[in-house]
Amino acid sequence: MSSLFKPFPKGKGPIKLLVYGEPGTLKTRRALQMPDPIYVIDMECGAADYGELVEGKVAFYLRTKSHVEVGDAIREVLQKEPSEVGTLIIDPISQVWQSLQNAHVERQVQRKNKAAEDVFFDVGTWGKLKRFYGDIMSGLLSAPFHVVMTARGKEKINERGVSSGYSYEGEKSTAFLANVVIESHPDCDIIMKDRTGTYSQQQRVKRVKFTEFISEEQIITHKVESDSATAFRDATITHERSKMHPDWRLGGGKDRFLKALESLGITYEQVAEFCRKHRRPTPSRMPDAQRDRLLKFISQPENHAELIAKVV
Repeated sequence: MSSLFKPFPKGKGPIKLLVYGEPGTLKTRRALQMPDPIYVIDMECGAADYGELVEGKVAFYLRTKSHVEVGDAIREVLQKEPSEVGTLIIDPISQVWQSLQNAHVERQVQRKNKAAEDVFFDVGTWGKLKRFYGDIMSGLLSAPFHVVMTARGKEKINERGVSSGYSYEGEKSTAFLANVVIESHPDCDIIMKDRTGTYSQQQRVKRVKFTEFISEEQIITHKVESDSATAFRDATITHERSKMHPDWRLGGGKDRFLKALESLGITYEQVAEFCRKHRRPTPSRMPDAQRDRLLKFISQPENHAELIAKVV
């Protein structure tokens, strides 16, 4: 059986940068200084004002407020050759998360004839929205090019209505997934996270250039499987295993038990039938210690033969 582990990767990947803050902190302007070819997904109709900044560069532009079109656009860019894309800019990523919520509200309005203000977001709904958003983020993290995501900044207010710091508008996991996070204020930038090692955490910089985070080392990419793809793969594997042992959830000592049976030439179903005939729980429902004693019992040649005979 081949190992799931691979040699530790070397080199550095393209940057995945999140920058959030107040208007006028040059977020979009700095993003457009990144390597071309540049692909811009403009979700607030603001980037179009900066056409002069991409003169002499290879640059492409999409204006949309739709999360569906954003997903389609990302898939289109991912299908291009690595040399055809230098940087993808999503301005702002906040709007993707807002569009997902807006779409849910509109679906409920149309299907259930509800007023928009009466639409409820339950746990299942949030799960679906996060899964779609997670699929988008997985594509961005896997991209063999740089990604810059802008976001609106906001004051965090706790349950008592008191300010508890500054953050960004958008889905919470975005900052965890990016490898560079910058909080931008009128007087300075604060480096909230920098996995490239260019700056230290919480370091204040007058106005950082995003190109400073780009490594001159060999750029490598890491394939990040989407949440949907992982769920489908796991469900498929579980289904295939359940067909082998319908009442068995594989894992840990249970896997070792199955392998021991295989080495003895005994199937799980033979052992399960033996246990049922003797009014004992099947191995899948036994504690580890009881299952170990059962294995020791059937490993003895005389009991092994008796077990086969009784089942037959």
